[in-house]
Amino acid sequence: EGGVSTPLVVHWPAGIKDQGRFRKMNSHIVDIAPTLLELAGGAPSELTGHGEAPGISLLPFLNADVQIKRPPLFFHHAQKNALRHGDWKITTIDQGEAWELYDLSADRGETRNLARENPAKLEEMIQLWESQRETIVQQIRKDSVQ
Repeated sequence: EGGVSTPLVVHWPAGIKDQGRFRKMNSHIVDIAPTLLELAGGAPSELTGHGEAPGISLLPFLNADVQIKRPPLFFHHAQKNALRHGDWKITTIDQGEAWELYDLSADRGETRNLARENPAKLEEMIQLWESQRETIVQQIRKDSVQ
């Protein structure tokens, strides 16, 4: 998962009881704001005037190695696109190139492109990426008008 799978170190002796342990839950930079908001006693529903922010609070994972169903992780950066949803990931190396499909539970290093073997899953993931992209574009348009 080149550039996507990176460690996060959290130091909070008063809040983390089970210290020095690894967690397997995937997270992303978009999860930092919801986590800090929850720590401050707030909730995303209190934010007004802007579209729904992506991300989830990481607080449940600080004291237990639990897995939950989370919203897809959407990526569009430097002409590269990707989406991770559960154990599945689609990616393009350059804009306009064909999508690649990977099952990260069996191939975390993304060495076996399953796009041809599983076209239905590929199409499902592409549609999810397109939907996420459209939601973000609409939020940006709405926020720029306000």
